Amino acid sequence: MEDGSGRAEKIGRLAARFDAGDLAAAEDVARGLVADDPRDEQALHFLAQILFRQGQAKKIADLTQEAADLMKTVLEIDPTNASYNNDYGVMLAALGRWWDAAAAYEMASVLDRNHFDARFNLALALFHIGQRERARAGLDQVLALRPDLPDALALDGELLRAEGEPAKAVEAFRKAIERGSETPIVHVNLGLALREAGRDEEALEAVRVAERIGDADANTCFQLGNFYRGEGKTGDKDRGEGKTGDKALAERHYRRALALFPDFSEAYNNLGLVLRDSDPLQAMECFVYALMSNPACVSAHINLGSMRAQDGLFEASILNFKYALKLDPRSVNARNGLALAYQCMHRLDESEQAFRRSLEVQPEGSEAQTCLGVLLLLCGRYREGWPYYENRWRVPDRIEKRPEFSQPEWTGDDLGSRTLLVYTEQGYGDNLQFARYLPLLHRRYPQAKLYYWCLPPLLRLFKSHAAGWGVELQARTAELPPLSFDARVALLSLPLHLDTTLEDIPADIPYLASPPELIEKWATRLGPLPGKRVGLVWSGSESYLSQKRRSVRLKQFGPLLEVGGIHWVSLQKGKEAGQIAEEDLTGRIIDVMDEVEDFADTAAIIANLDLVIGVDTAVLHLAGAMGKPVWLLNRFDTDWRWLLEREDSPWYPTLRIFRQTSFGDWDSVVSRVAETLTGWVIEGGSDPVWTLDVPGALLKAAPASGADDSPDARVLAKQVFGDERLNYRIAHARHGWMLVNPNDVYIGQSLLEYGEYSEIESACLHRCLFKPGRIVEIGANMGSHTIGLAKAAAARGEQMLVFEPQPVVFQNLCANLALNGLRNVRAWPFACGDETGMVTLAEPDYARPGNFGGVEVSRTEDGPGRVAVPCVRLDDFVGEGDVALVKIDVEGFELAVLRGADETLRRWRPILYVENNGGDESKALIEWLWSRGYRLFWHIPPLFNPGNFFGRPANRYGNIVSCNMICMPKEFLEGDLPGLDEIVDSSEYPLSRK
Repeated sequence: MEDGSGRAEKIGRLAARFDAGDLAAAEDVARGLVADDPRDEQALHFLAQILFRQGQAKKIADLTQEAADLMKTVLEIDPTNASYNNDYGVMLAALGRWWDAAAAYEMASVLDRNHFDARFNLALALFHIGQRERARAGLDQVLALRPDLPDALALDGELLRAEGEPAKAVEAFRKAIERGSETPIVHVNLGLALREAGRDEEALEAVRVAERIGDADANTCFQLGNFYRGEGKTGDKDRGEGKTGDKALAERHYRRALALFPDFSEAYNNLGLVLRDSDPLQAMECFVYALMSNPACVSAHINLGSMRAQDGLFEASILNFKYALKLDPRSVNARNGLALAYQCMHRLDESEQAFRRSLEVQPEGSEAQTCLGVLLLLCGRYREGWPYYENRWRVPDRIEKRPEFSQPEWTGDDLGSRTLLVYTEQGYGDNLQFARYLPLLHRRYPQAKLYYWCLPPLLRLFKSHAAGWGVELQARTAELPPLSFDARVALLSLPLHLDTTLEDIPADIPYLASPPELIEKWATRLGPLPGKRVGLVWSGSESYLSQKRRSVRLKQFGPLLEVGGIHWVSLQKGKEAGQIAEEDLTGRIIDVMDEVEDFADTAAIIANLDLVIGVDTAVLHLAGAMGKPVWLLNRFDTDWRWLLEREDSPWYPTLRIFRQTSFGDWDSVVSRVAETLTGWVIEGGSDPVWTLDVPGALLKAAPASGADDSPDARVLAKQVFGDERLNYRIAHARHGWMLVNPNDVYIGQSLLEYGEYSEIESACLHRCLFKPGRIVEIGANMGSHTIGLAKAAAARGEQMLVFEPQPVVFQNLCANLALNGLRNVRAWPFACGDETGMVTLAEPDYARPGNFGGVEVSRTEDGPGRVAVPCVRLDDFVGEGDVALVKIDVEGFELAVLRGADETLRRWRPILYVENNGGDESKALIEWLWSRGYRLFWHIPPLFNPGNFFGRPANRYGNIVSCNMICMPKEFLEGDLPGLDEIVDSSEYPLSRK
């Protein structure tokens, strides 16, 4: 211990060096004093300030965090010191913890009402957490005391921008600069305000001044990125969208901000927005990094959720939206995103509830109102839906596309003899579909004069019908035609004003036809084509967000092209037509679409066909409006006009719908169309023969659910395995068709008895699929879990890798993959381990009862009854492409498998589901996974599921369970997994507990 005089001398030396800016020397003295007395309040305060200055100067977040931790200790010693509370707030603000900073500043202000810095800092923090009214009140008090304070004037400018007063904000920023606030960020904010005030040239000059000043910090670079991206109010933390700007410059500045401050979550988020269209995978990575830097970044949760929903990862997107709502219960963007994800999953009641909750928070929310309208239309609730759908014109993106007229909008009152302009909106398909309302409008108001402002590619087609419709056509150009009219109305508003319900949709088909001379011209051009002529279109417009989901690659139509008796004619326009040559189908598909001028030509070609098949495009609407037989291959998250769970359409009586039964599963849709098409050709092109989509003639004789031990099944066993003694049976199980060896006392007999195997484990695996990427299964056995996982992967547009070393069981696995038509799986007859080579396994007698899922591999054992199989490292097989989930069930060989997958775990950070059967390996297995940054949770499901697929009540497995670990990368998981115990003691094994 030192006497008081020695300490006083050190404190004096510490203060002198601190004031002189010699922080390294000051730190040495401060740390010495704290070592002597860990509760030395003055030394702790100095040390906190020293570390904070160093952290800010060197952009080291850990130093800033250490400084904040020290200030927290100082406050524990003296919580009533206003300056301590203010300093703590400054450090928390630097860490982006604005809510906590606001609390610290507020405490400082309560303790000392004259603490000017605390009062200003509180106003700044309140602005950052969105409490603008309180921020304004506090700032006005500060400005009343010090009206020329540069920082206060700069904050005044930011508040004025947020309050929608850009002109006043410009004045405030200019005053701040005049009073000495010559920082880059003030010039950037001045530029943002000038742009919002419509003074673009001055805005650009202000931003260039900010860049010339130099020494820009991360926040300045971030705001520069916002400027060039074209973002509006930067204080709105819930924004998920920004206007299009100079994306290259925006990207450059965001990357510079991240180079200066690698944990800048908002910069990651906005960089993701810039990259969203050009590089979706990198954009998604940016949103993930934003959340790793700041799990409370609401906008990153919303944006990541939106991107996952676009990729069909709806369960994962729902988690993001729910987490965003947990952080900000009033976020309408999160609520709307949640509602849309529910809608895409056909969870319509939950979707409607979420939209209505959004409207409770923001009653005038145009997006929620419009989307609720679409949902109601999807459900066939037209009377409720049309009024909500009118709010589409208030959605920001739509406002910019609405033509500007001085005449009022018609709201459905009696037109009398007035003149009405009906203007086009949305895409070609919408105009083809809703043109049917023009003659209906004329019949309702025969004295009115009607103009239709038409898209040029439709003009020639509509021209021959205009007189019969009672309208005069005008080509839509960039300028309003010099017409005199009294009112105007959007084409898709006519169903509302003409009281359309689901029961009275106007469907006088055909209402469109190509001119006869064009039909004859194209008949000559196509030439004599014996057999049936079928038109094909496989891709929608690139201008629509849903284009990726509603389009397919031409090669996926392969099963259709194999149907005999058909001449195929392409109806595909645009760059996607190039797939004909890419797939070497030039001689198989007639393509004359490069000679097509507009939709009149397309209609003439369709008139020369017997059938049109395609995805949701304008061509399908055209064929339907012409009364031509037309088959729609429809995506799972269907457009509202196709309703749900229908094979027909009230809009087009000649249209048949083939729907995806799961997201992204085009293969099963194409398979059903091909089978139906075969019947159609056989029947001479009459109404389609609807047949059950079952893989192969053998399965058509199988029961709807249960097992088949027919002679056909035994013949199949002999064909596949070369051994009819195996007595294989076929089960129509929960996840698909399964060829089953009944001698397998666990997996096989469970599939035959219950229609599933360890379904509680299977359900857990599916819940783990919330990140994009491939699925890997090591130890797949006959595929009891593989089939369901592979279908889930296909729905996400992903691949699956599976490994099964038992040769006979591997054949069984491949048979089951084939029976279910799964083409997204690569199966390998290998074991996996930590080095390449050979291993052996004791091959059971598969003709006798046994546990064929409990076969162990060994590197050392050999001899009679054992078979040698290759062993590979997973790292050597994964290659490029994200990995979402790895399931490992290899009877004690798990650690070797993981060591051979070390690079995969490090690079892709997949979720792991690993069997742990205890014994000597358990402790090493757990500690190895901990060392790779994983949190582990026990998952111990019973084999018997009371809600099994066949509904059998008897439990043949008693209390038997499987012991597994769910392994989550630490960066993915903030809290716990509900209902599961986290593994905190590597020496404890749950099945050993008494």
